[in-house]
Amino acid sequence: MKKLFFFSIISVTAAAGYSQEIKPNTLAVKQDYLQKSKKQKTAAWILLGGGTTAGTIGLFMVFKEAAKVTTPAVLLPGQPKPDEAKANGGGILMIAGGAAIIGSIPLFTAASKNKKKAFAVSFKNIEVIQKNSFVYTAAPSVSLTISL
Repeated sequence: MKKLFFFSIISVTAAAGYSQEIKPNTLAVKQDYLQKSKKQKTAAWILLGGGTTAGTIGLFMVFKEAAKVTTPAVLLPGQPKPDEAKANGGGILMIAGGAAIIGSIPLFTAASKNKKKAFAVSFKNIEVIQKNSFVYTAAPSVSLTISL
């Protein structure tokens, strides 16, 4: 029983290994790369915009608290003390904004690479005689485009 089971598993895997698609769908691959590029670019713009906004708000918070600290030489009775927590929060917000801006750079480059891959994908289906039968195989080709 075990031999029959293992033989059937090996037969199924061997048969599936020789299966091939008659016409590979290169349009789907191109669309996948373009969609991935679009999503990465959107995420990169969100990170860049959010990082810029957070960094600017943090910068203003730090400057506002720094102005409160340096303006009065002596605190008058009833005057509120400068809040160090707001200044620290502003600094943290600035650092987080800077990190988000730096994090957007790899996403922009990855989006650019995926867009290039989408336009570089081009396959031609050719018929080849293998073992006395015609077989469709995809032959990768390189194309050169000259803009005039």
